[in-house]
Amino acid sequence: MSHLTVSGKELRIALEVLAPMAASGFDVKLLAAVHLRSTPEKATLSATDRYGIGQWTFEPVNADGDLNLALSTTDVKRVLSVLPTFRRRDEDVNVTITADGDRITVETADGDRIVSTHVEGKTPDFDALFPTERGELAGVTLAPDKLARFTAAGRRIGQWDRKYSHAGLRLALTAEFRAVVVTLGELERFRGLLMPMRDGGAY
Repeated sequence: MSHLTVSGKELRIALEVLAPMAASGFDVKLLAAVHLRSTPEKATLSATDRYGIGQWTFEPVNADGDLNLALSTTDVKRVLSVLPTFRRRDEDVNVTITADGDRITVETADGDRIVSTHVEGKTPDFDALFPTERGELAGVTLAPDKLARFTAAGRRIGQWDRKYSHAGLRLALTAEFRAVVVTLGELERFRGLLMPMRDGGAY
């Protein structure tokens, strides 16, 4: 059994940003999920629909081991329903995530609790998909609906912290993977990966 305690504010903004980036109505359940990988030093949430990846990385409040689990987008909505809707000056509350086999428990300091089951399957190593070096942006075609998810993420992050309300989305084409890395201003917590479209609209 492993426990991870995180900031409720941090968890809420991460889930709000990433949940729309997961697949919807897809047969592969692992794609319709938000993935959590954590160590005592770092927690990373990731979501993908095969054509784009969103990630949010932050420091846990406390952790007694490593976690590698996936919450369905349905369960993500349940978790968001018990997290406070924080205003900027509201006091933070801790949230504890416990993994016991396939059973996942998310509990707030106020005693609200959601019990879920880990989505079956092997969680991808999302970090390995991001290149270590970024090339200059060349001519690429991006699907408007996929790019719109990052625009929406940038808008929501700007509401969370006004420092990023006017930060631009930076797109950098990677020579190695032929994918576009998406970042927002100087925010280190968030990054994304977006596959460009080929001629004819295919990926």
